[in-house]
Amino acid sequence: MAPDETAPQSIPKHVQAMETSLRLIEAAARAAADAPATLADLRPLARALERAIGSTLDAYDLRREPTSALLDAMQACDDAVAALEQATKLDEAMSTVTPWVRAARQWLHVPHAAFASMRTTSPPARELVVALTVPTLHRVERPSLAPSVRVATPIEPPPLRKTLADELQELPPNERLPVLRARSKEMREAAARRRDEARAAREARMARRREQPDVVPGFTPGPHERATADEVRQATARTLFEDVCAVGMQRTPLLGEHWRDTATYDERLLRDVDALAGLGPVALAELERLVVDSPAKDASRAFGIAFCLGCVEGRDALAAVERCIRLLGPSSPETCAAAAMALKLAPHPDLATTLRAWLADPEAGLRRVAIDVLCHRGIATPDEIVARCRDEAPEVAAFAFVAAGLAAIPELSVLVEERAAPEGPELADAVAWASLLGGVSHAVERVKRAFDRGGRDTLLLLVALAGERDDVADLVSRWERAPSRALASALGYGGHPASLGPLIDALEADTAPELKQEIAFALQRITGAELYEDIDLPPEKLDVDDPPVPQVPDDAPPVKRLASDRRDRPSDGAPDRVRVPTQRAEAWRAFLNEEPSRWEGERRLRRGQPYTPALSFAELEGYQITPAERRVLYRELILKTGRAVPFDPVDMVPVQELALKKLAPIVEKAGSAPGAWGRALRQGGMSK
Repeated sequence: MAPDETAPQSIPKHVQAMETSLRLIEAAARAAADAPATLADLRPLARALERAIGSTLDAYDLRREPTSALLDAMQACDDAVAALEQATKLDEAMSTVTPWVRAARQWLHVPHAAFASMRTTSPPARELVVALTVPTLHRVERPSLAPSVRVATPIEPPPLRKTLADELQELPPNERLPVLRARSKEMREAAARRRDEARAAREARMARRREQPDVVPGFTPGPHERATADEVRQATARTLFEDVCAVGMQRTPLLGEHWRDTATYDERLLRDVDALAGLGPVALAELERLVVDSPAKDASRAFGIAFCLGCVEGRDALAAVERCIRLLGPSSPETCAAAAMALKLAPHPDLATTLRAWLADPEAGLRRVAIDVLCHRGIATPDEIVARCRDEAPEVAAFAFVAAGLAAIPELSVLVEERAAPEGPELADAVAWASLLGGVSHAVERVKRAFDRGGRDTLLLLVALAGERDDVADLVSRWERAPSRALASALGYGGHPASLGPLIDALEADTAPELKQEIAFALQRITGAELYEDIDLPPEKLDVDDPPVPQVPDDAPPVKRLASDRRDRPSDGAPDRVRVPTQRAEAWRAFLNEEPSRWEGERRLRRGQPYTPALSFAELEGYQITPAERRVLYRELILKTGRAVPFDPVDMVPVQELALKKLAPIVEKAGSAPGAWGRALRQGGMSK
């Protein structure tokens, strides 16, 4: 059994106890970091919690003799409780944190007793081995990656000193004038000294400038400071980490790119992580700080930290990943998606234990990442999937429902009935997919009813994939009444010959450019015609919140002119030249008129041929299409063959190729007449 396939019940009790203790201490650390500035000094508390976490991780990963490390953790908890008692005298809110630390200390007794009765040895050191085509796990001799708990600086109480007026008031009347004259003389002398010091400093600066030679533009004046070896490692780690963050977001194929071409990006990711591991402990300890000190909460850094530390052995690495995800914001869908993608690729052996702890976390984002990654790895139990399908957060339940449909769990019909009422578009789509993929009875009718109740038109794609001839013909009628991009895509997958005419007619109408582009892709998917044209796509406009802009007068120039050099002001960017199917209706009519009998009848068409699952597989394996389209094709193959094997377009290229090799014989044996409609009966769960 693979290391990350650990079943929940097989986790030793002392490991569970350390996990619980770590969660309690981490919660106390977050409460301290989030506490506003008060008269209470929380810095001793922060240092004690850092020691408690670090010592517990030392025992967890056997970096030190575990009983001694746990005793140090208990002592640190005691110090934290003492610091909390002092802080509570000035800030009542901190009293709620004390029970967490006390409970964490109690849980540490369990592993302490367990380690006292067993012989433990730290894992032997091994040489670093570079990754070839998939990530490898690096074991680096290093101290634990303990957190840096940053708390607010305490508010200084106002000084209790007497003013000059108070002092004079206490003196007899005949002594007040001499004291006032003496104090005035002291103030004048102090002001004169400050003026002389400022004048001397200014003259010294001017003298140094006169002594310096002329500086060539672009070069730093004066002698350079010599960097230490650790500073060089830290600077190199920053370069490598930022490259991982950037490449991680670029590895998703765009329109017109082949999915196998992403192997270049994956190899670059692997080389970066290999180099980070080779730089040693200093570089690895720098990664969390690069996220914490980032000027913006960027989702790409969630991918970077999760992938880099997910390739480094040690429970402390996953603890750092969790801290960074919480800092970046698990409520952000972009952050959760980036972290989930990285953890799907990471080979860390303790990942299953950590993800199962996230399943019970109050943060819905962490639960979403946990169920997504556990199901992707094929180690989520049916009970865990069922529990997340009933999750109160619709975004979490949506991921669980798709996994439940892929796995065809026995409780799926009951779960679909429980979430039949609309709870948001994402969950409605997920329940519909689960119904079809899992073989729920009357699934197509359920999807149509969900659309009629106000669901998104993306549900019509499912009707096109799994419906009968009359169901897809009804989509053609819907198109004639109210065309849309989602419906155009659905007709392309549906492949009904009767849809060709209405689609081409829409190209001649006054249609939005985005809809025309979707129609062209749909026509190409049905006919397979190689009718292309080169177009310019406008520069990408990222839909992000604008940063706060300072208040300026109405007649002031734009901020980008105020903040940018006039020789290098930001532009709107250059358009992208891409090759896409033509949007000229006359070209499509001429193509169809070459062989008009080929487009007659009611057989389902795909790429100009009567549909068979082999055509979906050919698209999935060899066409230059986006990951979203490849995911639809994979699910279409499940619907048409009734069998499923693990596959995800986010996997690295060798993993995807292996999955396609397992899928190929299933497609070859699929017995369906060319051009047939409907779907196959689901046979079993997810094959290994």
